[in-house]
Amino acid sequence: SYRIDRLEVTNRDYRRCVRRGRCTPIARPSKLGAFARPDAPVINVTWKQADAYCRSVRKRLPTEAEWEKAARGPYGRVWPWGARWHERATNHGTLHPVQPLFHGTRSDGFFWIAPVGRYPKDKSYYGVQDLAGNAAEWVADWYEPGWWHRGKVPRYAPRGPKTGRGRLIKGGSWSRLRILSRAAAKRILHPSQQRAPDVGFRCAKSVRP
Repeated sequence: SYRIDRLEVTNRDYRRCVRRGRCTPIARPSKLGAFARPDAPVINVTWKQADAYCRSVRKRLPTEAEWEKAARGPYGRVWPWGARWHERATNHGTLHPVQPLFHGTRSDGFFWIAPVGRYPKDKSYYGVQDLAGNAAEWVADWYEPGWWHRGKVPRYAPRGPKTGRGRLIKGGSWSRLRILSRAAAKRILHPSQQRAPDVGFRCAKSVRP
């Protein structure tokens, strides 16, 4: 059993952690107004910074399985709201997944990033918001190709490998195509050296049964 934050961690949340000396400042904070808003998701954080924040509030990053369960619900939805794509359901972009440039779109209501919780349709069966878009999110697990198909994964509360090529990122974002808004989609970055202007995080907490 676990609990997961309903909303992504915001700039306001992270700045409070920095002021308290529990988090390190963001190396390259965006100066664009949309990204600097207090109620916008914090971005450009490394996995280690995200992990440190969650620990500072006595939580942790969710595992890939926990994040995906929160997004897909008990029925295995393709997107948090269901099986059909809706153009204005979430804050997505027009960037092809393999290209390096970021490009937003106004077709969903915001060209860049949006304040958290602004898309009522981007809500899962459990009431968790912004899982399909706005900011993609770091999760706890490493990525190793073929890990989930080796037959050694526990049936309940599965965890990823102990090491891998990078840490996993789940969910779509303001700059990515809808293919990466699917709950099953993933990508990776190096946990201490890489960050991105469309990647943030949310925290989770284990609950004793």
